[in-house]
Amino acid sequence: IAQNSTPSALASAIETANQIPVESSLRDNAQQAMNDWGKKILNIAIRRANNDRTEAIAIAQQIPSASSAYEAAQKQIRDWQGSQ
Repeated sequence: IAQNSTPSALASAIETANQIPVESSLRDNAQQAMNDWGKKILNIAIRRANNDRTEAIAIAQQIPSASSAYEAAQKQIRDWQGSQ
């Protein structure tokens, strides 16, 4: 899923990886991947913000809370909304 590095594909990959049970031996790898994918989405949003803040916000809003990038994305969204 995440091979197609569009924000929606990455968000879908995060949602899929988040279904791995916490007690699974694969969970640590899944969590690392979810964090990496969330950061990729946020980086795409930040690059897009130079031209279109509305689209950047829509991209950043796709970051699921399962990713460590979620809080940074929410802060960035608030910053963009405050400067529109």
